[in-house]
Amino acid sequence: MPEVSSRGTARPIDDGPFWRNLLPATLAAILASYLLRAFWQPLHGLFGSYPSDIWYMHVNYSWFLVHRGFFEMEYPAGMFAFVKALSVVCQHLFSPTEPHPHGGLLYRYEDWLAVNSVALGLAGVGISWCMHRLDAEFFHLRRGRLLWAFVWTPSFVFFTLFNYDALPVLCCTASLLALLRRDAVGSFLLLGIGTGVKIYPAVLMPLYLLGVPRGHRLEATCWFLGALAALNLPFLWLNPQAWWFPYHWQMGFDQADQTGRFLYTLTTLLGKGPALLTMASLALGMVAFAWRKMPQAPLDSPLWLARASLLLVGLFIFTKNVFSPQYLFWLLPFATLGTGYPFAGVASLVELANIAEAFGLDYWRSGHEEGLAGIRLVRDLGLAALVAHTVVLLGRSRDD
Repeated sequence: MPEVSSRGTARPIDDGPFWRNLLPATLAAILASYLLRAFWQPLHGLFGSYPSDIWYMHVNYSWFLVHRGFFEMEYPAGMFAFVKALSVVCQHLFSPTEPHPHGGLLYRYEDWLAVNSVALGLAGVGISWCMHRLDAEFFHLRRGRLLWAFVWTPSFVFFTLFNYDALPVLCCTASLLALLRRDAVGSFLLLGIGTGVKIYPAVLMPLYLLGVPRGHRLEATCWFLGALAALNLPFLWLNPQAWWFPYHWQMGFDQADQTGRFLYTLTTLLGKGPALLTMASLALGMVAFAWRKMPQAPLDSPLWLARASLLLVGLFIFTKNVFSPQYLFWLLPFATLGTGYPFAGVASLVELANIAEAFGLDYWRSGHEEGLAGIRLVRDLGLAALVAHTVVLLGRSRDD
Protein backbone atom coordinates (compact mmCIF):
# COMPACT_ATOMS: atom_id res chain seq x y z
CA MET A 1 0.00 0.00 0.00
CA PRO A 2 1.52 3.36 -0.99
CA GLU A 3 2.16 6.03 1.59
CA VAL A 4 0.63 9.46 0.93
CA SER A 5 2.82 12.48 1.49
CA SER A 6 1.64 15.81 2.89
CA ARG A 7 1.17 17.09 -0.69
CA GLY A 8 -1.18 14.22 -1.51
CA THR A 9 1.12 12.32 -3.87
CA ALA A 10 1.60 8.61 -3.34
CA ARG A 11 5.10 7.28 -2.79
CA PRO A 12 6.16 3.69 -2.10
CA ILE A 13 7.06 2.71 1.42
CA ASP A 14 10.79 2.16 1.91
CA ASP A 15 11.51 -1.49 2.68
CA GLY A 16 15.19 -0.76 3.16
CA PRO A 17 15.05 -0.92 6.99
CA PHE A 18 13.68 -4.45 6.76
CA TRP A 19 16.41 -5.74 4.45
CA ARG A 20 19.24 -3.81 6.13
CA ASN A 21 18.27 -4.15 9.79
CA LEU A 22 15.26 -6.26 10.64
CA LEU A 23 15.93 -9.27 8.42
CA PRO A 24 19.58 -9.74 9.56
CA ALA A 25 18.47 -9.33 13.18
CA THR A 26 15.68 -11.87 12.65
CA LEU A 27 18.07 -14.40 11.09
CA ALA A 28 20.51 -13.88 13.98
CA ALA A 29 17.71 -14.51 16.50
CA ILE A 30 16.62 -17.67 14.65
CA LEU A 31 20.21 -18.91 14.51
CA ALA A 32 20.53 -18.39 18.27
CA SER A 33 17.28 -20.33 18.75
CA TYR A 34 18.60 -23.15 16.55
CA LEU A 35 21.88 -23.39 18.47
CA LEU A 36 19.97 -23.65 21.75
CA ARG A 37 18.10 -26.65 20.30
CA ALA A 38 21.13 -28.23 18.62
CA PHE A 39 23.29 -28.12 21.77
CA TRP A 40 20.58 -28.79 24.32
CA GLN A 41 22.29 -31.87 25.79
CA PRO A 42 25.30 -29.96 27.24
CA LEU A 43 22.93 -27.20 28.33
CA HIS A 44 20.70 -29.77 29.99
CA GLY A 45 23.68 -30.94 32.03
CA LEU A 46 24.41 -27.37 33.14
CA PHE A 47 20.96 -25.85 33.57
CA GLY A 48 18.40 -28.63 33.20
CA SER A 49 17.20 -26.99 29.99
CA TYR A 50 14.27 -28.40 28.05
CA PRO A 51 14.99 -28.77 24.31
CA SER A 52 11.51 -27.99 22.91
CA ASP A 53 8.48 -29.65 21.41
CA ILE A 54 10.48 -30.42 18.28
CA TRP A 55 12.40 -32.93 20.38
CA TYR A 56 9.19 -34.04 22.12
CA MET A 57 7.51 -34.63 18.77
CA HIS A 58 10.45 -36.70 17.53
CA VAL A 59 10.69 -38.85 20.65
CA ASN A 60 6.98 -39.53 21.02
CA TYR A 61 5.49 -39.36 17.52
CA SER A 62 8.13 -39.81 14.82
CA TRP A 63 7.37 -43.50 14.31
CA PHE A 64 3.64 -42.82 14.09
CA LEU A 65 4.18 -39.91 11.67
CA VAL A 66 6.04 -42.29 9.37
CA HIS A 67 3.78 -45.35 9.70
CA ARG A 68 0.27 -44.02 10.49
CA GLY A 69 -2.07 -41.83 8.48
CA PHE A 70 -3.74 -40.18 11.48
CA PHE A 71 -3.53 -40.94 15.20
CA GLU A 72 -4.22 -39.43 18.61
CA MET A 73 -1.92 -36.59 19.62
CA GLU A 74 -2.42 -33.45 21.70
CA TYR A 75 -2.34 -31.08 18.71
CA PRO A 76 -5.26 -30.00 16.47
CA ALA A 77 -5.69 -31.25 12.91
CA GLY A 78 -3.94 -28.24 11.34
CA MET A 79 -0.85 -28.88 13.41
CA PHE A 80 -0.94 -32.57 12.55
CA ALA A 81 -1.05 -31.73 8.84
CA PHE A 82 1.99 -29.49 9.26
CA VAL A 83 4.16 -31.98 11.16
CA LYS A 84 3.05 -34.82 8.87
CA ALA A 85 4.27 -32.79 5.89
CA LEU A 86 7.57 -32.13 7.66
CA SER A 87 7.93 -35.84 8.36
CA VAL A 88 7.47 -36.64 4.67
CA VAL A 89 10.10 -34.04 3.74
CA CYS A 90 12.48 -35.44 6.35
CA GLN A 91 12.08 -38.98 4.97
CA HIS A 92 12.90 -37.80 1.45
CA LEU A 93 15.88 -35.66 2.40
CA PHE A 94 17.63 -37.90 4.94
CA SER A 95 18.34 -41.59 5.04
CA PRO A 96 16.76 -43.29 8.08
CA THR A 97 19.48 -44.55 10.41
CA GLU A 98 17.90 -44.72 13.90
CA PRO A 99 16.36 -48.05 14.96
CA HIS A 100 13.03 -47.73 16.76
CA PRO A 101 11.53 -50.07 19.41
CA HIS A 102 8.39 -50.45 17.27
CA GLY A 103 10.53 -51.68 14.38
CA GLY A 104 12.21 -50.15 11.35
CA LEU A 105 14.53 -47.17 10.98
CA LEU A 106 13.75 -43.47 11.45
CA TYR A 107 15.47 -40.18 10.66
CA ARG A 108 17.68 -38.73 13.41
CA TYR A 109 16.63 -35.97 15.77
CA GLU A 110 19.28 -33.69 14.21
CA ASP A 111 17.67 -34.16 10.77
CA TRP A 112 14.19 -33.57 12.20
CA LEU A 113 15.46 -30.42 13.96
CA ALA A 114 16.96 -29.09 10.72
CA VAL A 115 13.73 -29.55 8.72
CA ASN A 116 11.60 -28.06 11.49
CA SER A 117 13.98 -25.15 11.94
CA VAL A 118 13.83 -24.21 8.27
CA ALA A 119 10.01 -24.26 8.27
CA LEU A 120 9.62 -22.44 11.59
CA GLY A 121 12.47 -20.08 10.73
CA LEU A 122 10.64 -19.06 7.56
CA ALA A 123 7.55 -18.46 9.70
CA GLY A 124 9.68 -16.26 11.97
CA VAL A 125 10.92 -14.24 8.98
CA GLY A 126 7.31 -13.93 7.81
CA ILE A 127 6.25 -12.59 11.22
CA SER A 128 9.09 -10.08 11.11
CA TRP A 129 8.10 -8.92 7.61
CA CYS A 130 4.44 -8.54 8.64
CA MET A 131 5.47 -6.52 11.66
CA HIS A 132 7.62 -4.30 9.45
CA ARG A 133 4.72 -3.66 7.08
CA LEU A 134 2.30 -3.02 9.96
CA ASP A 135 4.73 -0.47 11.36
CA ALA A 136 5.53 1.19 8.03
CA GLU A 137 1.94 1.45 6.85
CA PHE A 138 -0.11 1.95 10.01
CA PHE A 139 1.67 2.23 13.38
CA HIS A 140 4.81 4.32 12.73
CA LEU A 141 6.68 3.19 15.83
CA ARG A 142 9.78 4.86 17.17
CA ARG A 143 12.97 3.98 15.38
CA GLY A 144 14.46 0.72 16.61
CA ARG A 145 11.34 -0.42 18.48
CA LEU A 146 10.71 -3.42 16.24
CA LEU A 147 14.31 -4.50 16.71
CA TRP A 148 14.59 -4.11 20.48
CA ALA A 149 10.98 -4.70 21.55
CA PHE A 150 10.19 -7.55 19.17
CA VAL A 151 13.00 -9.39 17.35
CA TRP A 152 15.68 -9.22 20.04
CA THR A 153 13.42 -10.19 22.90
CA PRO A 154 13.58 -13.40 24.93
CA SER A 155 10.22 -14.57 23.55
CA PHE A 156 11.17 -14.22 19.89
CA VAL A 157 14.68 -15.66 20.28
CA PHE A 158 13.64 -18.56 22.47
CA PHE A 159 10.18 -19.52 21.21
CA THR A 160 10.46 -19.16 17.43
CA LEU A 161 11.89 -22.69 17.29
CA PHE A 162 10.70 -23.86 20.71
CA ASN A 163 7.23 -24.99 19.79
CA TYR A 164 5.01 -24.64 16.72
CA ASP A 165 3.52 -21.36 17.91
CA ALA A 166 5.29 -19.36 15.20
CA LEU A 167 2.60 -20.64 12.81
CA PRO A 168 -0.46 -19.14 14.56
CA VAL A 169 1.52 -16.00 15.46
CA LEU A 170 2.30 -15.56 11.75
CA CYS A 171 -1.36 -16.09 10.86
CA CYS A 172 -2.49 -13.51 13.43
CA THR A 173 -0.01 -10.82 12.38
CA ALA A 174 -0.72 -11.42 8.67
CA SER A 175 -4.46 -11.37 9.41
CA LEU A 176 -4.19 -7.99 11.15
CA LEU A 177 -2.13 -6.62 8.26
CA ALA A 178 -4.68 -7.84 5.70
CA LEU A 179 -7.57 -6.44 7.75
CA LEU A 180 -6.01 -2.97 7.99
CA ARG A 181 -5.43 -3.14 4.23
CA ARG A 182 -9.19 -3.74 3.86
CA ASP A 183 -8.65 -7.29 2.60
CA ALA A 184 -11.37 -9.09 4.56
CA VAL A 185 -11.06 -12.35 2.59
CA GLY A 186 -7.33 -12.67 3.23
CA SER A 187 -7.69 -11.64 6.86
CA PHE A 188 -10.34 -14.19 7.78
CA LEU A 189 -8.80 -16.95 5.68
CA LEU A 190 -5.55 -16.50 7.60
CA LEU A 191 -7.38 -16.33 10.92
CA GLY A 192 -9.17 -19.59 10.09
CA ILE A 193 -5.88 -21.31 9.24
CA GLY A 194 -4.35 -20.06 12.50
CA THR A 195 -7.33 -21.38 14.47
CA GLY A 196 -6.93 -24.76 12.78
CA VAL A 197 -3.39 -24.92 14.14
CA LYS A 198 -3.97 -23.43 17.62
CA ILE A 199 -7.36 -22.48 18.99
CA TYR A 200 -6.48 -19.02 20.37
CA PRO A 201 -6.75 -17.01 17.08
CA ALA A 202 -10.50 -17.70 17.21
CA VAL A 203 -10.87 -15.11 20.00
CA LEU A 204 -9.84 -12.40 17.51
CA MET A 205 -12.53 -13.33 14.99
CA PRO A 206 -15.44 -11.32 16.57
CA LEU A 207 -13.13 -8.33 17.05
CA TYR A 208 -11.91 -8.34 13.44
CA LEU A 209 -15.48 -8.68 12.19
CA LEU A 210 -16.07 -5.17 13.59
CA GLY A 211 -13.67 -3.88 10.94
CA VAL A 212 -15.62 -5.46 8.08
CA PRO A 213 -18.60 -3.62 6.50
CA ARG A 214 -21.90 -5.14 7.61
CA GLY A 215 -22.75 -6.38 4.13
CA HIS A 216 -19.53 -8.40 3.95
CA ARG A 217 -19.46 -9.92 7.44
CA LEU A 218 -21.23 -13.12 6.39
CA GLU A 219 -18.74 -13.60 3.58
CA ALA A 220 -15.80 -13.03 5.96
CA THR A 221 -17.27 -15.54 8.43
CA CYS A 222 -17.64 -18.10 5.63
CA TRP A 223 -13.98 -17.73 4.68
CA PHE A 224 -13.00 -18.23 8.32
CA LEU A 225 -15.17 -21.32 8.68
CA GLY A 226 -14.12 -22.61 5.26
CA ALA A 227 -10.45 -22.56 6.23
CA LEU A 228 -11.29 -24.37 9.46
CA ALA A 229 -13.34 -26.96 7.59
CA ALA A 230 -10.61 -27.57 5.00
CA LEU A 231 -8.14 -28.39 7.79
CA ASN A 232 -10.49 -30.38 10.02
CA LEU A 233 -13.08 -32.26 7.96
CA PRO A 234 -10.65 -34.72 6.28
CA PHE A 235 -9.32 -35.81 9.66
CA LEU A 236 -12.78 -35.81 11.25
CA TRP A 237 -13.90 -38.21 8.50
CA LEU A 238 -10.74 -40.33 8.76
CA ASN A 239 -10.79 -40.81 12.54
CA PRO A 240 -13.33 -38.86 14.65
CA GLN A 241 -11.85 -40.07 17.94
CA ALA A 242 -8.33 -38.96 17.04
CA TRP A 243 -9.66 -35.64 15.73
CA TRP A 244 -11.47 -34.95 19.03
CA PHE A 245 -8.61 -36.12 21.24
CA PRO A 246 -6.60 -32.83 21.51
CA TYR A 247 -9.69 -30.87 22.59
CA HIS A 248 -10.70 -33.53 25.11
CA TRP A 249 -7.12 -33.64 26.39
CA GLN A 250 -7.02 -29.86 26.85
CA MET A 251 -10.36 -29.73 28.68
CA GLY A 252 -9.30 -32.49 31.05
CA PHE A 253 -5.79 -31.14 31.67
CA ASP A 254 -5.65 -29.95 35.26
CA GLN A 255 -2.10 -30.57 36.49
CA ALA A 256 -1.20 -28.04 39.17
CA ASP A 257 2.34 -27.53 37.86
CA GLN A 258 1.10 -26.26 34.48
CA THR A 259 -2.24 -24.74 35.40
CA GLY A 260 -2.68 -20.98 35.10
CA ARG A 261 -1.72 -19.80 38.57
CA PHE A 262 -4.55 -17.30 39.08
CA LEU A 263 -7.14 -19.82 38.04
CA TYR A 264 -5.48 -22.54 40.10
CA THR A 265 -5.22 -20.30 43.20
CA LEU A 266 -8.85 -19.20 42.91
CA THR A 267 -9.92 -22.81 42.42
CA THR A 268 -8.07 -23.77 45.59
CA LEU A 269 -9.75 -20.97 47.56
CA LEU A 270 -13.24 -20.92 46.05
CA GLY A 271 -13.73 -24.17 44.17
CA LYS A 272 -13.61 -24.71 40.42
CA GLY A 273 -17.07 -23.35 39.56
CA PRO A 274 -16.81 -20.06 41.50
CA ALA A 275 -13.23 -19.57 40.28
CA LEU A 276 -14.27 -19.93 36.65
CA LEU A 277 -17.23 -17.61 37.24
CA THR A 278 -14.96 -14.99 38.85
CA MET A 279 -12.43 -15.10 36.01
CA ALA A 280 -15.18 -15.01 33.40
CA SER A 281 -16.84 -12.00 35.11
CA LEU A 282 -13.56 -10.08 35.18
CA ALA A 283 -12.89 -10.93 31.55
CA LEU A 284 -16.38 -9.89 30.43
CA GLY A 285 -16.08 -6.65 32.37
CA MET A 286 -12.83 -5.77 30.61
CA VAL A 287 -14.26 -6.68 27.21
CA ALA A 288 -17.33 -4.54 27.90
CA PHE A 289 -15.08 -1.61 28.81
CA ALA A 290 -13.08 -2.01 25.58
CA TRP A 291 -16.34 -2.24 23.62
CA ARG A 292 -17.52 1.09 25.04
CA LYS A 293 -14.27 2.71 23.91
CA MET A 294 -14.51 1.28 20.39
CA PRO A 295 -14.08 3.94 17.68
CA GLN A 296 -16.82 4.36 15.09
CA ALA A 297 -14.46 3.07 12.39
CA PRO A 298 -12.14 0.49 14.01
CA LEU A 299 -9.91 0.22 10.93
CA ASP A 300 -9.13 3.93 11.23
CA SER A 301 -7.61 3.26 14.67
CA PRO A 302 -4.91 0.58 14.32
CA LEU A 303 -3.79 1.23 17.91
CA TRP A 304 -7.23 0.37 19.25
CA LEU A 305 -7.26 -2.86 17.22
CA ALA A 306 -3.80 -3.90 18.44
CA ARG A 307 -4.69 -3.14 22.06
CA ALA A 308 -8.06 -4.88 21.86
CA SER A 309 -6.31 -7.90 20.28
CA LEU A 310 -3.78 -7.92 23.10
CA LEU A 311 -6.56 -7.76 25.68
CA LEU A 312 -8.54 -10.64 24.16
CA VAL A 313 -5.54 -12.95 23.80
CA GLY A 314 -4.31 -12.02 27.29
CA LEU A 315 -7.69 -12.80 28.80
CA PHE A 316 -7.79 -16.09 26.90
CA ILE A 317 -4.47 -17.06 28.46
CA PHE A 318 -5.68 -16.07 31.93
CA THR A 319 -8.88 -18.08 31.74
CA LYS A 320 -7.24 -21.12 30.14
CA ASN A 321 -6.70 -24.18 32.31
CA VAL A 322 -3.12 -24.65 31.05
CA PHE A 323 -0.28 -22.13 30.96
CA SER A 324 2.77 -22.96 28.86
CA PRO A 325 5.69 -20.49 28.66
CA GLN A 326 5.38 -20.03 24.90
CA TYR A 327 1.97 -18.39 25.36
CA LEU A 328 3.72 -15.05 25.90
CA PHE A 329 4.87 -15.31 22.26
CA TRP A 330 1.20 -14.99 21.28
CA LEU A 331 1.09 -11.56 22.93
CA LEU A 332 4.39 -10.22 21.61
CA PRO A 333 3.22 -8.70 18.27
CA PHE A 334 0.24 -6.93 19.81
CA ALA A 335 2.24 -5.75 22.82
CA THR A 336 4.95 -4.34 20.53
CA LEU A 337 2.44 -2.48 18.38
CA GLY A 338 0.06 -1.34 21.09
CA THR A 339 1.69 -0.76 24.47
CA GLY A 340 4.54 1.68 23.92
CA TYR A 341 7.82 2.24 25.75
CA PRO A 342 6.50 2.94 29.29
CA PHE A 343 5.66 -0.73 29.67
CA ALA A 344 8.88 -2.09 28.17
CA GLY A 345 10.65 -2.58 31.52
CA VAL A 346 7.83 -4.61 33.07
CA ALA A 347 7.39 -6.62 29.87
CA SER A 348 11.10 -7.47 29.86
CA LEU A 349 10.91 -8.66 33.48
CA VAL A 350 7.92 -10.88 32.63
CA GLU A 351 9.75 -12.33 29.65
CA LEU A 352 12.93 -13.00 31.60
CA ALA A 353 10.98 -14.80 34.33
CA ASN A 354 9.16 -16.79 31.68
CA ILE A 355 12.39 -17.81 29.91
CA ALA A 356 13.94 -18.78 33.24
CA GLU A 357 11.10 -21.25 33.67
CA ALA A 358 11.25 -22.63 30.12
CA PHE A 359 15.04 -22.82 29.87
CA GLY A 360 15.53 -24.70 33.12
CA LEU A 361 12.26 -26.61 33.20
CA ASP A 362 13.81 -29.96 34.10
CA TYR A 363 15.97 -28.30 36.76
CA TRP A 364 12.97 -26.66 38.45
CA ARG A 365 11.01 -29.90 38.41
CA SER A 366 13.81 -31.88 40.06
CA GLY A 367 13.54 -30.61 43.62
CA HIS A 368 13.42 -26.82 43.11
CA GLU A 369 9.68 -26.27 43.04
CA GLU A 370 9.85 -23.25 45.38
CA GLY A 371 12.02 -21.37 42.89
CA LEU A 372 9.62 -22.28 40.11
CA ALA A 373 6.68 -20.98 42.16
CA GLY A 374 8.48 -17.63 42.64
CA ILE A 375 9.25 -17.33 38.93
CA ARG A 376 5.65 -18.07 38.02
CA LEU A 377 4.42 -15.49 40.52
CA VAL A 378 6.54 -12.80 38.84
CA ARG A 379 5.35 -13.93 35.42
CA ASP A 380 1.67 -14.02 36.35
CA LEU A 381 1.71 -10.67 38.17
CA GLY A 382 3.49 -9.16 35.17
CA LEU A 383 0.91 -10.63 32.82
CA ALA A 384 -1.86 -9.22 35.01
CA ALA A 385 -0.14 -5.83 34.88
CA LEU A 386 0.06 -6.08 31.08
CA VAL A 387 -3.65 -6.80 30.81
CA ALA A 388 -4.51 -3.97 33.24
CA HIS A 389 -2.18 -1.59 31.38
CA THR A 390 -3.91 -2.50 28.13
CA VAL A 391 -7.30 -1.68 29.65
CA VAL A 392 -5.94 1.71 30.74
CA LEU A 393 -4.63 2.36 27.22
CA LEU A 394 -7.99 1.41 25.72
CA GLY A 395 -9.58 3.98 27.98
CA ARG A 396 -7.42 6.77 26.59
CA SER A 397 -7.85 8.66 23.36
CA ARG A 398 -7.79 6.54 20.22
CA ASP A 399 -4.69 7.96 18.60
CA ASP A 400 -2.27 8.53 21.51
